Amino acid sequence: MVIGILLIIGGSGAAESITKGIITVVGLLIAAFGIITLIAGGFIMGVILILFGILIAVFAWFFYWLCFLILGVVLFASGVSRLANHQGWILTNIVNLVVGIAIVLLSLGFKLQWAEIAVEILYIAAGALLLLDGILALVKR
Repeated sequence: MVIGILLIIGGSGAAESITKGIITVVGLLIAAFGIITLIAGGFIMGVILILFGILIAVFAWFFYWLCFLILGVVLFASGVSRLANHQGWILTNIVNLVVGIAIVLLSLGFKLQWAEIAVEILYIAAGALLLLDGILALVKR
């Protein structure tokens, strides 16, 4: 759901600093969850989550492109695994694949017309589908 919200904000042309702020908050939440995991006795997972959360928070401001590279890889991997396991909507998973590839290519500096168009058109659609998918998963529970 968080990735869906980020995609909606990014696709709607919102200010870059808003997106950076949201990514920073997500990183800090991951770090906080790592602290909770550490307190609960999960030492290795807690340390990994803390470090990963801090890295995301720092990357959001200094390596903005790297955050989107990671986001693209996560979206692509999510689409592949969900298609393989027959989870979620097929349309959402295919959109994840396309947007993931486009974001990775743009983050690496490729100036591909189809990738720019795909990201601009599918940002909001992918974000809305992911957000809806997350909401439906919560409602089912």
